[in-house]
Order: sequence, then structure tokens, then C-alpha cells
Amino acid sequence: GKGRNMRLCIGAVLAGTDAGALAIHDCDIVGYQRDLLVRLSYPVVAAEWTFQVCKGYSARFSDRLNGRVMRLLVAPLLAAMAEVDMFSTRARNLQSLRYPISGEVCLRRETAGALRLPSDWGVEAGMMADLFRVCRAGQIAQADLAENYDHKHQSLSAGNPSAGLNRMAREVSECLLRACRAEKQTFDGRPMATLGRRFLRAALELLPSYAADARINGLAYDVVAERETVALFHASLGRATDGVRSRPEKTAGAPSWNEVFASCPTLRCDLSGVLKRSALRSRP
Repeated sequence: GKGRNMRLCIGAVLAGTDAGALAIHDCDIVGYQRDLLVRLSYPVVAAEWTFQVCKGYSARFSDRLNGRVMRLLVAPLLAAMAEVDMFSTRARNLQSLRYPISGEVCLRRETAGALRLPSDWGVEAGMMADLFRVCRAGQIAQADLAENYDHKHQSLSAGNPSAGLNRMAREVSECLLRACRAEKQTFDGRPMATLGRRFLRAALELLPSYAADARINGLAYDVVAERETVALFHASLGRATDGVRSRPEKTAGAPSWNEVFASCPTLRCDLSGVLKRSALRSRP
């Protein structure tokens, strides 16, 4: 999956190069321009600044408002989690980011090595939640990458919880619940029982502002479809909640590459060899 691919690529770069920074972005961006990569990387690689991370964001619209997972799942879920003590600190940290689930991020080498990355669709959310363990807030920059960003859109897959945004919503929700949990807190009790109701209230309260935003900018807006998407994401959150209760010991991310290399030093050489062979195959 996406998270596994990102994790292995970061490990290979750390093992096989002396690169000072790593930039990651989605590969399905419509109308990709090279200056996107420059905007994403410059705050981290510029010698006069001390940023460890730059997170990308941009407007998400075509003839309608896009970014359904961010607008209708992540934003209201973080708002709901910010009201629950066991999640509040990291949830509020994530609320400070314009687009925490975007696929665009640039990391200093030392930060990339310290992060614990999930292996599924929750990788961006989990990565950004873990960043606040590794970095100070003042070391995290945000960059507006494009006037309008568009990419391949997933279907809702309303009838199939194992596909499309239905699956993505569950995996992102579960990752956020695990990543934002305070240490030594369990997933039992009333806070988890009320989280779904808090989410639904927060999501529905956002719909009038989205409708106004669309109308002011001359965009199509289907409030019925938006409500149906909120209901689907609410059900996905319920499955995520069941998942964390059934496996409370599971962590949001795998051990960091620093931890892995320390426990298995020979793996660094193995990954370095993989990177070199891959480079040779890619030469014309």
C-alpha cells in the first residue's frame, strides 16, 4: 500500500544516500508543475532557515468543492477529538495544519529517520501526528503549492467498506485515534462512546459554510450528497472505533528507521544495495 511504499523509499534513501532532505508528493497530480516541488522543498533546504518539515496545502476545487475526506471527515473528527481529553493535545496540533492529509511533505533527514509511519491510507495523518512528538511546532512550515490542485478522485464505494473513500475513511480514522491517544489511556469508556456523536454534530455544522463557500465562488454544491457522504464517514468511523477497541495494543505507526537500523545494522547495507540496483535499472 501507499504507506508501505513511502516507508520503504524513505528507508532506502536514508540507507543509501547522504541526502539532507527528502521530498514526497503524490504521483497522480493533474497539471503537475515543477515549481510545486520547489515551493515544497525550499523552506527545508534553505540554509538561512531551521525548519525540519514543510507540509504542502492548496485549494481543492474544480466545478465543485473537492477534498471530501478532509472537509467531511478529518476536519470534524479533529474538532470532535479536541473535546476529548485523551486525544485533545495532538488533535489540536493537527488542527493547526491547513491540510494534514495532503500527500506533499518535505522532511529533513534526521526528522525522516525519527518518524513512525503507518502502512495504509492513514500514513499522512499518522506522520503529521507523530511529527509533534519529534519536532517543535515552530519547526514545521506550511507552503501553498498551487493556485488549484487536482488529482485522481476515489469513488465513495458506499456499498463496499473495503474500497474507495469508504475504506480510506476507516483507515484514516483508525490511524488518527491511535496516533492522537495520550500515553497510558485506554480506548474504553464514555469518551469513545460519545466521539461518534460529536463527529456527526461537527460535520453537519460545517455544511452551511461549505454551501456558502461554493455559492460565493460559483461552484456546484449538492447538500444531499454531502449529507450522504457524512453518513458514510460516520459509519466508517464506527468501524474504526471497533477496530481500535478490538486491538488496543496496536500502534499507529511502525518503528522509526532510526530504531530499525539500531536493532538491525545489516539492514542499512541491504537497503543501500536495493537503491543502487534500482538506480542502475532506471538508467537509459
